[in-house]
Amino acid sequence: LWDTKNNFSQKVLYKNPSLGGRTAALSSVGFTNDGKRIVIGDANGQVKLVIIDNPASPRILTGHEATIEHIVFNHNGRFMATASADKTVRLWNLDRLNQQPIVLEDHKDWVRTAVFTLDDEQLLAGINSNTEKQKETIHAWPTKVETMAGLLCGYVRRNMTDEEWDIYVDEDPELATEKTCANIQDKKN
Repeated sequence: LWDTKNNFSQKVLYKNPSLGGRTAALSSVGFTNDGKRIVIGDANGQVKLVIIDNPASPRILTGHEATIEHIVFNHNGRFMATASADKTVRLWNLDRLNQQPIVLEDHKDWVRTAVFTLDDEQLLAGINSNTEKQKETIHAWPTKVETMAGLLCGYVRRNMTDEEWDIYVDEDPELATEKTCANIQDKKN
């Protein structure tokens, strides 16, 4: 960490430990929006969440199988996306790190970068495309349920039945069934 206000004095926040006699190269770094945590990705596909007050005990988030290419945070600071050479992007809820991330894996090649749109409605992933067969270089993933439902409503032909709602959405009988797509008029039997 370089302190630009104090003549670029430096402070080492984290040094990657040696694994089996060799140290994995650090491949990406990102700071949370509040500046309290630093997230480091390495060439072994590990993501380390380091609390700046206590960098000696990083939390390791697992799942990626190759180099972490990029780490980015959404604007409200609740989500982190990690892009990887394993052809996936993982979307982490920073308030629920004990839960598995959402894995976005419909990429034909490694993912070089990711960015949230200014309204946090979508996550854009930049895909390596150095072959003639690869035509898509950017994938857009909705990150809000409302946005996702809006996109899906263009493809579905009916809303869920009460039975489907109970199975797939909620088992609580007190929660009333809602129309997923208000623009679809369901046929009455």
